[in-house]
Amino acid sequence: MQKQSRLPVLSARLETVARLVKPCARVFDIGTDHAFLPIELVRRGICRSATASDIRPGPIAVAQRNIARAGLADQIETKVTAGLFGHAVGPDDAVVLSGLGGLEMIDILAVLPGPCSQVILQPQKSAMELRLWLDANLYLIDSEALVLDRDRIYVILRAIPRLAAGNREEGAPAAPLTLTEAVLGPVLLTHRPPLFDAYVQQVVRHIQVARRRMPELADVLADIKTWQHPETLAQCPNSRKEKAHES
Repeated sequence: MQKQSRLPVLSARLETVARLVKPCARVFDIGTDHAFLPIELVRRGICRSATASDIRPGPIAVAQRNIARAGLADQIETKVTAGLFGHAVGPDDAVVLSGLGGLEMIDILAVLPGPCSQVILQPQKSAMELRLWLDANLYLIDSEALVLDRDRIYVILRAIPRLAAGNREEGAPAAPLTLTEAVLGPVLLTHRPPLFDAYVQQVVRHIQVARRRMPELADVLADIKTWQHPETLAQCPNSRKEKAHES
């Protein structure tokens, strides 16, 4: 039996990522850095095995030492590669992408032949583009969380195959995400967690810059101003229902 030693606890950000991973056969942690996340997922029994992958040999060398210290070398493999190249993602596996840009995540996920059973994503930027891509590629965003870590609010989301969600018949058209849902998150808009208002303000600062190239973002800003009116602050817009009612 391999001897285990204590490793640093997960940061608040990675802990939130870990909580969004559903039980799976294997987790692929892409851009693993020191492999703290796959080590904890296997330790907790959330995943039976894991692959810690990074494009750089240096972090993988550190990851291998940490995996050995944790006594999990027989359950966690390491791989030096770019994104998902060279990985065989099975039907019961999960893919985790944390700390990368949303556009980079899109490029990585695009190599899969179809939707993965679950992808857990923590984009550093371009969350709107990422959500729109997921929606256009047959994913359903079924969970989103906000976490404050080192004075910054991070958003983490989980997406699953749309048909696996059991919310519509095969071949039935799906209502696309509205721009407001893509910008702020469909699940966050529905549940409004404690950090939501602060997150909205963080996003607004980015929108004010981005609308120079995307004038349609002015409509999102108008929505936000409406919600922040004292009489409507507690009301969460539901553009899908409004559109359905109008039709």
